[in-house]
Amino acid sequence: MNARLLRAGAFLALLAFSTAAAAEGAGPNMALGASTTVGGQSFAPSAFVDATNAANIASGTLPAARLPAPTASTRGGVESVAQVAHEVVSYIDAGGAPHLTQLSFADIAGAASASQVPAIGALSGLGSGVGTALGYGLNAQNGVPSVYSASLAVGHCLQWGPGVQDSGSPCGAQSGLGAPPPQGRLTLVSGTPVLTQGCSGCVGAGGVYFTPDLGASLPEWSATLSGWSNQPSFAELYESLSDTTYAPAAAVANAVYDEFVCVIGGSLELSRGPAWTNASTRSLGLTRVGGFLVNAAAYANGCPSQQGLFVGTIATDPSAATVSFNPRPAPASGGPAGGATVGIWNEFNRASVALDEWDNNASWAYSTASAWRPSDNSTNNRLNFVAGWPEDDVFAQFSDMVSESNSTQGAIGVGFNSVSAPSSNGPSMYGVGNSGAVWNGAAPLTAVFGGAPALGRNYLQALEYTISSNTFYGVDYSQQQHQLSAQWRY
Repeated sequence: MNARLLRAGAFLALLAFSTAAAAEGAGPNMALGASTTVGGQSFAPSAFVDATNAANIASGTLPAARLPAPTASTRGGVESVAQVAHEVVSYIDAGGAPHLTQLSFADIAGAASASQVPAIGALSGLGSGVGTALGYGLNAQNGVPSVYSASLAVGHCLQWGPGVQDSGSPCGAQSGLGAPPPQGRLTLVSGTPVLTQGCSGCVGAGGVYFTPDLGASLPEWSATLSGWSNQPSFAELYESLSDTTYAPAAAVANAVYDEFVCVIGGSLELSRGPAWTNASTRSLGLTRVGGFLVNAAAYANGCPSQQGLFVGTIATDPSAATVSFNPRPAPASGGPAGGATVGIWNEFNRASVALDEWDNNASWAYSTASAWRPSDNSTNNRLNFVAGWPEDDVFAQFSDMVSESNSTQGAIGVGFNSVSAPSSNGPSMYGVGNSGAVWNGAAPLTAVFGGAPALGRNYLQALEYTISSNTFYGVDYSQQQHQLSAQWRY
């Protein structure tokens, strides 16, 4: 009973207050001060604030449910989102949730600079049906750096230039990127691709260079592409004959070696292969990959299997682990020591060289009937050279003077890797007694040779022959008579 009376009294009091407040102008939107008095009773300002109007709320936090949803023209509540690498906010949906996306290349304005274009070898999916591949290089017409693109068939490899194009076949089935042959040469003098007679450092050289010649491009094996890529500007490479870092062992005297260019430990190197089994037999075979000769197998401290570009062959000197280029040594009695020598051979960009040797001994007699021997009984009367691959012929001529009579005849010839018989590839020219051309009782003779050399170390030997007894002349009437010459490409 008492509780009911109390609640009824409170209701009547509130009703009376509201009526009085209305009569005095108070209400939900009345001006607020420190306090409000109605009917002589003071109230706090919040007693007259419409809490349903957001404009009247000066502090506190609204619950999420009270926030309006955003629209295209009005603001509203938006959710937060965690940062994701390489992604940006694409849009916010009607519920206030943001959505992320990663931009594609087509979404980027402007043009890529040269430094932003990836190298050919770094292109993702190259040779596996990428659709379109990009390459960077110099414009063939004006030399301006340009970005090229090409459409590739599935499984095909990219071929370089001009521009880039579909090679028409899978990587590894041909010469990879279609790299051109190297533009360098093996040499014995730094910065001197083509050697000349008498060049400084050409006799007894202790190392070998591979230096730019016609240009500086070089095919480099790419494991990524499983083919050859073009290194457009290689720097000169060098390897000492005593080196064991990029060779199985230090070079020794009187041996034959092949030289390769490959990537070892991340850098381009000139690497010497193992010594040949003998003067004419390789211990490490060669095979062709993409049109280029390479090492058929890996070798110690050297190039991985079938990744070393074969660039040439060297033959060390007979008595020292050095290499010599001395194609026209000075004349000497019995011939120049060791004869003329070209101990280096190039697989690419070969150059012509004339080899000559002269015996300036005035004269000598030979009386062993019907037998061939070295001219002046000296193995110095010869021309030495090395061939790394049987691709060029060599042409030789030997001239000398021999005494003649009706009872005796002499002959000369050119021995190909022989000191006891002239080669069957060239005629041996015999003197014809007094019926032939005679000068002071002597006849000039000439023998020639032409043919393919053997693989490895070769020599052309001046030979002589007599029926009974003859005198041969190195120099007669102050004129050089004995001369062995050859034309070769090395």
